[in-house]
Amino acid sequence: MSVGAPSGASFSSKPKQTLARKRAPTIQAKPYPMSVGAPSGAMNVPESFYFHAIESNAMNAIETLRRNAGIAASVFAVTAVIAGAFGAHALRDRLGPDAMAVWHTAVDYQFWHALALLGIASVAQSEDPSLRWSMRFFVAGIVIFSGSLYALALGAPRLTGVLTPVGGLAFIAGWICLFVYFLRFRSR
Repeated sequence: MSVGAPSGASFSSKPKQTLARKRAPTIQAKPYPMSVGAPSGAMNVPESFYFHAIESNAMNAIETLRRNAGIAASVFAVTAVIAGAFGAHALRDRLGPDAMAVWHTAVDYQFWHALALLGIASVAQSEDPSLRWSMRFFVAGIVIFSGSLYALALGAPRLTGVLTPVGGLAFIAGWICLFVYFLRFRSR
């Protein structure tokens, strides 16, 4: 008991008010069964909405894969043509026959795998991880394998040649992933 305050009195001059909590209105809707494709607890939304959303996400992933593979194919193909022309005309008199052979090998592998990327862009019909990994491995292989060969041909230290087999392994992994994709491929 405090001094000067009657028992049960509060120090506040404002009368106590009890505020009723406002509750958000609840929506009572029947969820679709899981077999329809809607998440559990979903509201009563037309079935076509869910199929459209799922189909739209899958199409976006396929279109993204096609676009990325097509862009990579175009960039690597045009740079292979430029590198080939540069080697044939500007470097012919400056590099020895061994270095020119290394340069030619780099151009060949870059161009062939740019065509493989174009093939991935052309055949992608499903969002299959093996197709995405194939694209990634081909891009890595071009950068590491052909890039290290270009550097070696231009006089980089011989230690750079250690990277070349890593790029070759990336090419092999890309082809294996493409093989797996075609094993699992089902036409619609």
